[in-house]
Amino acid sequence: MVQGYGDTFKPHNYATRGQAIAIIDRALHQEIGMAEDMAAVREVVDRNIQEELQLTEEKNMQALEALYRETTTGYHLSYSLESIALVDDVEELDGTISMEQTGVHSLDIVTIRKRLAEVRVDSLKYKVSFTSPDMSFTMNINASGTAYLKKDTDGKWKIYNIVVDEEFGEDWQTEVSAAANES
Repeated sequence: MVQGYGDTFKPHNYATRGQAIAIIDRALHQEIGMAEDMAAVREVVDRNIQEELQLTEEKNMQALEALYRETTTGYHLSYSLESIALVDDVEELDGTISMEQTGVHSLDIVTIRKRLAEVRVDSLKYKVSFTSPDMSFTMNINASGTAYLKKDTDGKWKIYNIVVDEEFGEDWQTEVSAAANES
């Protein structure tokens, strides 16, 4: 974990912040995860995907917020809660939004440690449609990527970040048809 300065080890020198972070990172990656952690990590990621879709379709924003608070933390919790406000904004535009998963996604654990985990999510594709009196459009979205989780102090795994493979990449196809405004 402590590598020194090339061939020299200087135990009495102060460590820089960068060196301290490197030591902590190496220490965290030394800890091995338990078999039960593998199942818990998969369950959290899959639950977040499945229930988010269901609750969004049901427009049950209170339950969606509760789901986010149970399965996410930090940056991803903030991002997820902000996305709830977007649904309210769509309703103010006198529009409707629908989202359906196309195909079946898969989850593969990349790494699992005592407190940190990475889960690869593949083939997570959605068809998102927006309709209002003035316009309608449909987008096919590939939300495949990597979910990063940490174990909270209460022992529960939570997603702290999801990195999508390509934001607005080639898999984002949009079909827009604007209705003529005849007022």
